[in-house]
Amino acid sequence: MQKKSIRILISLVITLVVAALYFYVALPAINVYSEEFWVFLTLMALCFGIVYILLSIKAGYTSFKKNGKLKEKLFKFEGASVIKIVAVFVVVPVVVLIIGSLVSSTFFNAHA
Repeated sequence: MQKKSIRILISLVITLVVAALYFYVALPAINVYSEEFWVFLTLMALCFGIVYILLSIKAGYTSFKKNGKLKEKLFKFEGASVIKIVAVFVVVPVVVLIIGSLVSSTFFNAHA
């Protein structure tokens, strides 16, 4: 297996363990209309992203040339494409929560 797929697999396993513990403690309703469900999904996507970022950071100095000058970086990050996907899985539930709260508010359901 490649390094990227190993990092994804480790991140998924750790996220599943955290999800199981969170589900045992909080017991969120598995229902699309429940806010707890969307919070659960968002937290699990964040957990996966954080674990993947931590596994993708290469510690140590790396030197490279940019415009003919030698630059040094303390950390090297690999895996920006996966983080973009995780960002979508974090942003979508938050947007759904906000839109759902606005639509179900008394402003839209007021009787005149």
